[in-house]
Amino acid sequence: MSQIALSRLVDALASVQSELRALRAEERQLQAAILARRPNGPISGGAHVLNLCRSSISAIDPAKLAPEVRMDPAIWTTREDMVFDITPVPKQPREPVATVRTCADMRGTW
Repeated sequence: MSQIALSRLVDALASVQSELRALRAEERQLQAAILARRPNGPISGGAHVLNLCRSSISAIDPAKLAPEVRMDPAIWTTREDMVFDITPVPKQPREPVATVRTCADMRGTW
């Protein structure tokens, strides 16, 4: 793939991420407006029905674990994710620098 085509893909991805942030903010505002009216039961719109349900997730609070348990490598698993870190191109032209970023090892930093 040519560098020009790749640069367009990066810009397009950044644009989509920006739109998603705006949509998520709008979603939170709409959810807050609905919850502020304290609905009881299903809510019918013109084309959709909303059912509100409470859910909970049980999780371990790492702060309550003894350090020897929290730091035991036997309880840790490693999962790698691809992170798309997009930043605007600087105004001043710079020499391209190839860097590889890795996520810090977060074990024991709770």
